[in-house]
Amino acid sequence: MAASDRGSDGGQVLLSLGVVVSQLVQVGVLGTSYWVADFHLPALRSHAGARVRAICGLDRRCGQALADQHDVPEVYTDYRAMIDSSELDALVVVMPVDLHHPMVMAGVEAGLHVLCEKPMAFMADRSGGNAGGRAGAGEAHGAVHQSRAAALPLDQAST
Repeated sequence: MAASDRGSDGGQVLLSLGVVVSQLVQVGVLGTSYWVADFHLPALRSHAGARVRAICGLDRRCGQALADQHDVPEVYTDYRAMIDSSELDALVVVMPVDLHHPMVMAGVEAGLHVLCEKPMAFMADRSGGNAGGRAGAGEAHGAVHQSRAAALPLDQAST
């Protein structure tokens, strides 16, 4: 079922990718790094139109710790199981670069909105064009480019 085909609670939410949906967006997060813990999860939780429903990481203990800290009800170690088992509308990919492409494509093929840390794929021939070519009429896909140095303590940021 495509994200745009799911039920509505009557309100409209504008996602940062420019897609308007009429429901609470159920989000799955792939990754358990400090970047997920310190930036993605707090940002998602602060948005009235988003609910982080599931988190997936390579280490279940890390995933469970983040889930407990951020009130996330479901924890997975297999991203395909998370995509298949959860009632997700959107997927945020914050995993090692070599895993981006298969995870992005699994989300796209499941009809989810997908937001991926850069780069979208390890190889240039696998990047956005493939995801965009498979996107349905109601899904949006994009890559995040953040200034990571701005998030580091001054003594750790490179000048």
